[in-house]
Parts: sequence; C-alpha cells; structure tokens
Amino acid sequence: MNLRLKRNYKVIIGLCLLVTLGGLCLYYVNMPHIQDKGEWVKLQKSQKINGYLRIRDSIYGGAIDFNSLNFIEPLEGVDAESFEVCKNSDYARDKYHVYYPILEIYREAETWSASRYEKYVVDGASPKSFKYIGDCYGVDGYTMYRMGEKVKWDDAVVNHYQNHEHVTDTACSLCNMEIQLNRLKNILEDSL
Repeated sequence: MNLRLKRNYKVIIGLCLLVTLGGLCLYYVNMPHIQDKGEWVKLQKSQKINGYLRIRDSIYGGAIDFNSLNFIEPLEGVDAESFEVCKNSDYARDKYHVYYPILEIYREAETWSASRYEKYVVDGASPKSFKYIGDCYGVDGYTMYRMGEKVKWDDAVVNHYQNHEHVTDTACSLCNMEIQLNRLKNILEDSL
C-alpha cells in the first residue's frame, strides 16, 4: 500500500511539472517579442526633454520655463533619480510608474504663462517591461497604450511599427492611410 502511494505521488508531481512547463512554453511562444523603438535617457539636473524638466530632485511636466517655475508645482510621486525620458515621444518612466501627459492644465498671468501635467501616470503600465513602439503607442506585455491610455490590442499596429521605419509601404494599410493623410494635408496647406 505504501509503495502504491509513493508511485501515485510521483505521477502526480510529474504531471504537475509537465503542466507547469507546458504552460511556460506556451507563454513564451505566444509572448510578443517586441523591440523597444524608444531611446530612453536619464533626465539630468536642470535638463529639459520633451516637456519634462528636472530641477534638483524634482520633476516638472509641461510648458514651464524658469520665469513660471515659482508658480508651478512639481509632479507628485516621481522618483527623480531613476526618472528617464523616451526621446521624441511624450513617455517617461521611473522605477515606480510610466508617465504620459494625459491631461495638461494651462495657467497664465501678466508676466508668465505655463502648463502643468495634471494627469500623467499611465494606469497599469509596468516601467520595467514598458516599450515604446512608435506614434504614441507603447506596450507592456499584452497591454497596448496610445497616448497614455489603454487601447485594444492590435497586431497590425505592432507589426507596422516593428517592420516599418518610414511611411512608404503602400501594401501596408497603415502606411497607405498615412500616405493619404499626408497628401490631404499637403493639398490643404497649398490651398491656404
């Protein structure tokens, strides 16, 4: 009887390991292998990149200059030491959050004007795994974001930004739409 229990126990353990290993393999096979197209740089003291400004150990966000700095509060909850900005995008991150200017408030006075990011934390995004893929799109595992807000996952968008450096491929529906929009924009500009 004791030998039979040991054998059953080994079979159950083996099946559990097999199921766990199979699940990990399926996850790895289906996990999107997406290249980060962003260039992430640490924001140094007194440096401004893409609307983010670091003064000592505080990070400000918005259209702020040194004249308006006394009237604008720094962004709350941002870790200045680990803070980095994704160049040529509005995304930033630190060890706690991913940031994007979702809501910007403008203030104006007689001698200065400025804006401040009011809503800027990208809800649910992990700074460790967040990747910028292009045109305000970012991904975190199987979650897609556009302009800091969750959107429905779209493989066509991922494939487009992973495979195209420039808008030139007329076989690609996203490229074709961008080409048409640029043509329309040029026509409108010429008519003005």
